[in-house]
Amino acid sequence: MTESALHKELKFKAKKYLWNKGLRIVGNEVYGGYYGVYDVYGISPYSYCAIGIEVKISRSDWRNNKHKETKSEDEKFYLGAEENYILCPAELIQPEEIHPRWGLLWYKNGKLRNKKKPYHCKVLMRNKLCVIIGFLESNFRIKNK
Repeated sequence: MTESALHKELKFKAKKYLWNKGLRIVGNEVYGGYYGVYDVYGISPYSYCAIGIEVKISRSDWRNNKHKETKSEDEKFYLGAEENYILCPAELIQPEEIHPRWGLLWYKNGKLRNKKKPYHCKVLMRNKLCVIIGFLESNFRIKNK
């Protein structure tokens, strides 16, 4: 499936958002362990705090992946980042529709606005290591052609 221009633009804005928050190790399509794949993921080299962002450009896209959001209710399940956000065009998703462990970022007129802060999630060191390895693999994999 090809990625739309809006999805690409929001991923680019998400990377800039993480960079501006001080996260210097930032990438697209990063494997997040049990969670699955984050559209954008970043880690601070100072605090080692990680933020994962899921980009949703339609209601159906959000509904189709809502299972990722509700997985975090399971006490045995840990997300791959301390802070997790959904990024969407303004007003597509409302803050009250989002699980408390997820934040919400709206995109409008070229800018991101934080509409809801997420709860800080516990991330097991093993899960974070799994994500870091996935990040390195996705950025340094030799492609066979």
